[in-house]
Amino acid sequence: MTPEQIKILIRYLLQKIDIYIKQTDITDEQQIKKLYKRVDTLFKELDAGLSNTIPKELYNDYLQGLSDAQKLLIQESVIAAATKFNPKQVINSAIHVTSLTNIVTDTMLDLTAAVRTAKANTNKNIKKVLNDVNKEINNGLLVGMPNKEVSKRVANKFADEKLTAFVTKDGKHLPLDFYAETVTRTKKQTAYNHSHLNRYKEHNVKHVYVTGNIPTCETCARYRGKVFATERGDKFPYINLYKTFPLHPNCRCNFRPFILKFKNKSEIDMHLKKSKTFNVDDDPRTKEEKEKYDSIQKAQAKARRQALSYNKMQRRLGKNGPESLNEYIKVKNTDKVKYYDWVAKMKGLLPKDKDVTINKTGPIKKPNFKMTDKKIRKLKEGGELWAKDLTENEFIAVSKYTLMDYEYINNYLRGVITGIDDDQKELINSISVALNKFKLTEPIQVYRSIDISEYEYLIDNKKSNAFLSFTSTSIDKEVAENIDVRAKILKIDVPKGAKGAYLEFVSEFSEELEFLLDKNTRFKIISDNEATGVLHLEVLT
Repeated sequence: MTPEQIKILIRYLLQKIDIYIKQTDITDEQQIKKLYKRVDTLFKELDAGLSNTIPKELYNDYLQGLSDAQKLLIQESVIAAATKFNPKQVINSAIHVTSLTNIVTDTMLDLTAAVRTAKANTNKNIKKVLNDVNKEINNGLLVGMPNKEVSKRVANKFADEKLTAFVTKDGKHLPLDFYAETVTRTKKQTAYNHSHLNRYKEHNVKHVYVTGNIPTCETCARYRGKVFATERGDKFPYINLYKTFPLHPNCRCNFRPFILKFKNKSEIDMHLKKSKTFNVDDDPRTKEEKEKYDSIQKAQAKARRQALSYNKMQRRLGKNGPESLNEYIKVKNTDKVKYYDWVAKMKGLLPKDKDVTINKTGPIKKPNFKMTDKKIRKLKEGGELWAKDLTENEFIAVSKYTLMDYEYINNYLRGVITGIDDDQKELINSISVALNKFKLTEPIQVYRSIDISEYEYLIDNKKSNAFLSFTSTSIDKEVAENIDVRAKILKIDVPKGAKGAYLEFVSEFSEELEFLLDKNTRFKIISDNEATGVLHLEVLT
């Protein structure tokens, strides 16, 4: 089972949970108990499926690594081409059995713990949304809604909860599909790498040359093309290759033998000089290599976000939504009416915008910031009209901001850098003028992922309580979470008349559903929920 197949399997599990919730009458205690049992069975099946397939997958990766290492040893004349070699026999030697056993054990411990944590969080989330919806029923907020639609509301609220499988030391909540895919990909590369190193050790190879794909990230680039010793006390630099690689979940660094006795002095001196320049803090890539790698990463990130948006929509709408990712992308790009209809159906509680969620005679007086299908359609319509109303300079300024310029602009506004030129200052002014042309006619709720330093700034900087820079947010919580998996999520209530604009029709990344707040936007803190990792703010006008 590949990492991609694991992700698909887990998303299938989530779809099944969604179906089970929709089939449950939440007023019937027996049906609720049955729901928990069905969810428990799903997670047991997932755990069993991983246990049956992942060890075989790691075995095959290790086996392939042995075969590839053998070819490299032959290429470097360490062994003769005619040497008999059967990887299925070689893998039974003690060094390989021990190594593979450790990798499989570590992998299954990680995955089993992740499934166990995800199951506990699933049950907790189901209980939470059941309580929330029951409160809405008791408070008269769902007047006239049939049981089937109430169950659908529970399912939709459950879909908005994060299925956490692992919490990092710095507080990041990693969802099960992402975590399981990441662990599996990392361990598969570990098996492949260790099989090479162990095969080289069997043939007394003392030095290796680090190889890999090009272009690559700055982390891997520091090691690429350098020779390292496999043991301490050598003239070539030593690192623990077993513990160092893979450097990260997407690392594809590997090793080929570097045999000193087959190299001339000038060749050895050249590699020695290069290897001694190794520095974990340097980025040795050329400008062209960096730009090419960044371009590939942006394209892949866009594809991932589109896939996430499609999966969420397909999960919500089923046969009433896009049948494939290709159809989703095609409609999104060429048929805006149909695409907005999908979005409206996905966000709405009932078709045709029938308002059954708010009891008009109830005590609610404060602005309703919650997003509805009507609000989203109105926001998109306003965004399209606003984009057409911009001057050419304003349109280009906002578009450039979303593509590349946001980093230096916001660093300047926060005081991190100084000395920008007049053209750049004019660009900032044009963005602000453009944002102030947008008319926000209804209160909305937006989201933003933040790291721990931004969180601490927002909490501690009580004097200004303002976003000094332009502030990117998304009207979709899941989009915000997947743009950047960080320590905290900002939930921001934006009142009618606030300065900012909906950028879908201007942004280079329209799928981010971005609402950009103007610089120096003031706010107040509503709450800080450490359990959920959500910091709740309200914009002041």
